[in-house]
Amino acid sequence: MRILNTYLLFSVALSFVSCTKGPSKAILIEQIKDVKKIATTEYVFSKYILAQKDNKLVFFTVGKASFGLKTICYVKTGVDLDKLQADDVLISNSDIRVKLPRPEILFFSMPPSGLTKIEELTDVSGLLPNRFTMEEFEEQLREAELQIRNTVDYVKNEETVKKNTEEALKVLLKGLGFKNISINFQDN
Repeated sequence: MRILNTYLLFSVALSFVSCTKGPSKAILIEQIKDVKKIATTEYVFSKYILAQKDNKLVFFTVGKASFGLKTICYVKTGVDLDKLQADDVLISNSDIRVKLPRPEILFFSMPPSGLTKIEELTDVSGLLPNRFTMEEFEEQLREAELQIRNTVDYVKNEETVKKNTEEALKVLLKGLGFKNISINFQDN
């Protein structure tokens, strides 16, 4: 797991927002929402994909095909600031209280360059060998992606995502002139 440096993102965001003290609530919410999504944590996963297919003639198996792949997946988690509502922000002079949406998966990538064929698990044999079609191969990749998305347990690391997001947002809000900043997260 690598912690992304989001401070550069906020430095750029700060250059676009007014540094005057006490922007109106509506303007402030729009400025925060302009940042869109804060991806503060990245996970890198390895996944093994194993598939097998038989070629049957009546009741007899006359051919087999199998393949094995290792893939690398990249998952970025953070907060979607577009979900921020007006009642999620309370402003009083130089004090601000923000209730952020719950962290979620913002980006998922399983690039083809990360696929490695496992020769020992790849075989086409029998009297009438059966090969995987491109559609079947792609379906196996889609299923693997869904399994990874469903098993990515970033909830165990949700506190890390929250902490990183809170730190990054505090930089933005301090740049807008707020002194006392309280950031909380919505429940499920």
